[in-house]
Amino acid sequence: MAHCLAHGRRQFVDVAGNFPDECLHVLLILKEVYTNDALAKDQGLSPEQRLRFHQKNSVPKMDALKAG
Repeated sequence: MAHCLAHGRRQFVDVAGNFPDECLHVLLILKEVYTNDALAKDQGLSPEQRLRFHQKNSVPKMDALKAG
């Protein structure tokens, strides 16, 4: 079990050679989540604003990933 997104992502990178299509799917979604975080930081959002931004933009992607 991964306890943070960075460690979880790294596990997919580590096995990508064995499961390229599945890992690429996960990694592309995580890329969008990381892009959202960069956008939030670039916009200078407060922690509360960043949370709302991620709830709106990242949570649906993570929920879709979790659902399969």
